[in-house]
Amino acid sequence: WLRRCHESSTGFRAQLPSSSANSFPYTPVLLFINKRSGGHVGEHIYRQLLRTLNPRQIFLLENNDTINNALDIYASLPNLRICVFGGDGTVGWVLGCLAERYPLGNNPPVSICPLGTGNDLS
Repeated sequence: WLRRCHESSTGFRAQLPSSSANSFPYTPVLLFINKRSGGHVGEHIYRQLLRTLNPRQIFLLENNDTINNALDIYASLPNLRICVFGGDGTVGWVLGCLAERYPLGNNPPVSICPLGTGNDLS
């Protein structure tokens, strides 16, 4: 489903095959992981998820470009879901990027997997 696309900043874009454009029974999930959260347990979770899921749907958070590039690639898919692995700062960071990207509040649902201690928001 990932195709080369010169209009995208990443050079890729997720596109549905033309046969499934009317009915899309899948729920794609993007995972954002802060490997420094929770005493660096995020890195261990990242490695575990790489064994289970498609590596192209898992993103280590480095800067805003990581989030924006992931959304550029997958935003065109229906039923998109997002999961954030990190503490309050990580969650706030991703939610802030989503608020900028989707100003009308029609952003994909976000779930949180809190890492660390004292996660009041998570």
